[in-house]
Amino acid sequence: MKHRLLPLAPVALILACGGGRAPAPKPAGPPGGGLSAQLAEATRAGPGPGDAVVTQAVFLAAPPPAAAAAAQAATDAVGAAGLPAVPLSVVPAPVDAALPLDLGALAAALDAHADALGAARGVVFVRYQGRPLPADAQVRAAAHAALGVAPPDAVIVDLATRVARTPAELAAHLDAPSWRADQVTLEATRGADDTITFATHGMAKLGLPDLEQTGVPPGEARAAFARFQFVWHALQAHGHAAPGASVGGVTLRPCARPPEAVDHECVAF
Repeated sequence: MKHRLLPLAPVALILACGGGRAPAPKPAGPPGGGLSAQLAEATRAGPGPGDAVVTQAVFLAAPPPAAAAAAQAATDAVGAAGLPAVPLSVVPAPVDAALPLDLGALAAALDAHADALGAARGVVFVRYQGRPLPADAQVRAAAHAALGVAPPDAVIVDLATRVARTPAELAAHLDAPSWRADQVTLEATRGADDTITFATHGMAKLGLPDLEQTGVPPGEARAAFARFQFVWHALQAHGHAAPGASVGGVTLRPCARPPEAVDHECVAF
């Protein structure tokens, strides 16, 4: 799990799990992990309740490859990684005014690689949507497929968590023991009314709804965040859940975020 937390008080919040220090403020991420309204609409059809949704975007310094070549490279990379054949959508596109992606908002949300993203001339979208596979094979397959179409100077962006990596960084990430935990980020944002919202990004990759808690007074942030983490871990242990379900001692309800602001499903408490 990676934390992407904004400061919640003049003294940086020390997180309950791992004791990580909150980073400096950054702009809020674009809705849907960087997908514009058009692309979100185009990809919304298909996933059902409990389906997994994984989208990697490979940004290239050169124009995009032909669709057939990109699909073959992705397929070969998945097989070379020893993974079973996974139904992936591989779509190359030029980076131009017609690209249905808000690159400015996406670059603003990235920790690094924003300059390379701004200079990109092509992109290849690698997407999985369907039932979660054993050992989260859908996540690993999409990542290896992205590596298959990525030259060394590419930037690969997980559009759910808004994390950008070079191919070397992504390959190292897949070999790390924490790779599954790092599929989800936790974020805290302060609203106009000064209350805090905790939210996850990336749960859709595992076939689970993202989690949200709103209206937290700043003075209660530490205790509320500890409770949020408890419910989040309980949700992972419980499996897919919908509003009305009881998980971690709370009754889940619909999220305040609009549907286009999440990758697939979302629940709140």
